[in-house]
Amino acid sequence: MSWDDLPGLESVLTSQLQSYDWEGAEETCQQLLARVRQEAVPPKESAARKILGLLRSARQFELMSRVADAFLQAGQTAPQIRRQYAQSLIDRGDLSAARSVLDALVQNAATPQGERMEAIGLIGRIHKQAYVNAEGQDDPRRRSNLQSALDAYGQVYDQDPAQYLWHGINKVALLTRSGDQAGTRQTAEQILNVLAAREGQITEPCLPAWDLATRLEAYVALGNLGEAEKTAIEYVRSTDIDAFALGSTFRQLKEVWQLTEKDPIGERILPILRAALLKRQGAEFTISIDAARHDARAIREGLEKRFGEDKSLPIVWYAMALDRCKGIARIERGGKGLGTGWLVRGADFFSDHGGHELLLVTNAHVVATKDERDRSLPPRPLLAGEAQANFQYLGKRVQVKSVEWLSPVAELDASFLQLEEIPEGAEPLPLSDSPVGMIEHAPAPRTYIIGYPGGRDLEISLHDNQLVGCNDTKLHYRTPTEPGSSGSPVFEADNWKVVALHHKGKDKMERLDAPGQTYQANEGIAVLAIQKATKAAV
Repeated sequence: MSWDDLPGLESVLTSQLQSYDWEGAEETCQQLLARVRQEAVPPKESAARKILGLLRSARQFELMSRVADAFLQAGQTAPQIRRQYAQSLIDRGDLSAARSVLDALVQNAATPQGERMEAIGLIGRIHKQAYVNAEGQDDPRRRSNLQSALDAYGQVYDQDPAQYLWHGINKVALLTRSGDQAGTRQTAEQILNVLAAREGQITEPCLPAWDLATRLEAYVALGNLGEAEKTAIEYVRSTDIDAFALGSTFRQLKEVWQLTEKDPIGERILPILRAALLKRQGAEFTISIDAARHDARAIREGLEKRFGEDKSLPIVWYAMALDRCKGIARIERGGKGLGTGWLVRGADFFSDHGGHELLLVTNAHVVATKDERDRSLPPRPLLAGEAQANFQYLGKRVQVKSVEWLSPVAELDASFLQLEEIPEGAEPLPLSDSPVGMIEHAPAPRTYIIGYPGGRDLEISLHDNQLVGCNDTKLHYRTPTEPGSSGSPVFEADNWKVVALHHKGKDKMERLDAPGQTYQANEGIAVLAIQKATKAAV
């Protein structure tokens, strides 16, 4: 056997990572690991680097670590492979193990100079992370980690300021944390001068993504709001940006630069990066209620006006998601979250409802009539009089008045509720009028869920959100949910229109396309199927 077929495996893995098919990626990596154990020689360094780079770009650090370790055990011990292994360990939080790998690289006389400098930079990152992790503590060990990180980054950057810019910008961030404002400004200006020179020498429309991230941080260091915002826009538009770069930048700005929505710069650039994170496949993202309210205000007051007409920037798309939060409530009893509900126009489902009358939709296993509750197995649904709808985004809780229409759990598991009042500012969710379908030889559609998983605060679900199956009644998707998500709206990915009512999830859900076979999936009831049932019932 040989590694001649490795390009085909790389292609399969690329497709799986781009479509959130983590099970498929896990299976492909397992096949690769078996091959590594069987082959007499490991893959070539270039092929091994490419595979590890694919896993890193998708932020699959656990898989990256396992694959890199297998390469090393098989004898593919090139310095860059060892460095990539160390990087995967750092991103998993295994700082001590990563330090051992990097120390060996630095001390090995055969390590090329460039790889040695990269390894020293990663040692700086280990100390930086240890410093950040000890936030709030004022002890000698934390101060020592700050100084050690500064020393490591400075050692590399000072050798060649024109080359090692990522080391330099980390030095700038840590100089800021140490209180050295003069050093911060001097180094940031030096970095900007280098980037300006690079920009004058390239033929591409803009600098590479990592250079733009560096420029963004330099403007943050100088407090230059206008240029920071402009650079953030260029950065998220970059054709070579990936989830790893975007996630790393966002983490750096939040953890090291300590930007918040209350800072003048954070107020302007965090919404831009959050929008890109939410849109970017493979990124992991959670947004708090306060951050969502801030971003909605920031977009309304400036960002949408300045950049909303440019479709390459997902600000308008992100603003749609935030607007949807106004119509999504946590179903509660005594303040404890038990499910999710969302507002719809009654006329979209029932011919005898006025066009302006709004109803709240949730699962029948969340809120039901007395007869349905009596037929249910524990945990039984709430009755209307026991349930409140907490529109957390609006800061308003209202009483559920009655169940207007219900389809049992074994059928559509849908319950339409009348509320005592509709909170000011609450808006019904727009519904998709097109059936969802899988397209052969094309990436699977994506879905998004906004709800209250685990009874917690409002969250937007974005990681692993691939549609895996559908028919006229049901959608199966891998969008992650928890108890408390029951009754959440399931959105299509382009215009945030509702396509389904989230229903349940199973580790072994029967496949829609292969009865008797199972997969790990969540299930939603198609909105079109619910509309068909409600209109037929009247």
